[in-house]
Amino acid sequence: MHSLFQYKKNNLQKGFTLIEMIVSLTLFTVIMLAGTGTMLVVLDANRKAQSFQTAMDNLGVALEGISRDMRVGTHYYCSPISFSSMVSFSSNQDCSPIGGLYFAFLPFGAANVTTNYWVYRLNNTSGKGVLERCKKGTSCADADYSALTAPEINIKYFRIFVDNSNPLSAGNNIQSKARIVIEGVAGTQAKTQTEFSVQTSISQFQLDL
Repeated sequence: MHSLFQYKKNNLQKGFTLIEMIVSLTLFTVIMLAGTGTMLVVLDANRKAQSFQTAMDNLGVALEGISRDMRVGTHYYCSPISFSSMVSFSSNQDCSPIGGLYFAFLPFGAANVTTNYWVYRLNNTSGKGVLERCKKGTSCADADYSALTAPEINIKYFRIFVDNSNPLSAGNNIQSKARIVIEGVAGTQAKTQTEFSVQTSISQFQLDL
């Protein structure tokens, strides 16, 4: 009789009580939620990094193209207002220290004709800042501009500072210099957007005559 009672007692001591099960499930749930949250944070950080890298690669290519063309270009012309209001590009123009919103120059080998100038501007009429270029000089209309930056980039600040733009015939024996400053946001989704600030300096290869 005693051995049978001891056997039943030992059987009753096996397994988990209800309280133990509740505590275990609670701990398991907390750990899973914490692990899931960490995983989501890592995934968001990865998406943010990829979006930022893609956008900055595009911006870098755009700035490199502008810099390459400007270095071999001539007759730098910078203005804080639209080029559509300019009478002509007959004379060079600085825009330092306040900086300009529009700038133009003659590409390598082009004759000094107003319609040969390449014009760059920031267009934010759609609520998103886009760096654009037109190759028709004073004939440029809004439809003639093409975007240089990707849709993932929103440029909120753009300035170009030009110094020593006067030609050699005006007594300037120093090469023209330009500094471009761009600030904005990379990424299309609010959670993965990243602010950026980029500057690049450009020196003219040859003097304007």
